[in-house]
Amino acid sequence: MKAGDEVRVRKNGDAGIIGEIDGNVAYLDMDNGVEITMILDDLILESDYQPTDAENRATEEDNAAKCASSQKVLDVLYESIINMGQIFHRNAMAAVVVAFGGSGNDWESLNAYQKMNFISIASGFPLDEWTKAFEKNDGSIGKLQLAALAMFAEQMKE
Repeated sequence: MKAGDEVRVRKNGDAGIIGEIDGNVAYLDMDNGVEITMILDDLILESDYQPTDAENRATEEDNAAKCASSQKVLDVLYESIINMGQIFHRNAMAAVVVAFGGSGNDWESLNAYQKMNFISIASGFPLDEWTKAFEKNDGSIGKLQLAALAMFAEQMKE
């Protein structure tokens, strides 16, 4: 395997592209925009990966459910929270382009789940916390947004 190869994680079938290899460790750029570290033996080339029909259906259903719940959360977020995610995404894509060439995905090409992942990283609050706050329907989502904005403002001062 080498940098640029499309691979899958053997354990769960997650897809990514090898950004860099250091010994027996690979740094993967995942479909959701996150970089993860994996042992090379835990990876399989995309061309060699053979998902079962059940895995295909489960993955498609899981992705559809994640996108649907993420869209519900996105629909109620303050514009400034979405902008935080956009800024983080833009900076992450710029780093990828500098490091590996090519071009990164623009914000509009991302699905709701991918956008919420960037918002989660930028805000410091995990995606499930955003989802739970939304589902409570008791104002928790507003409080979480205010907390995220306060943390972001503090980071900007540094």
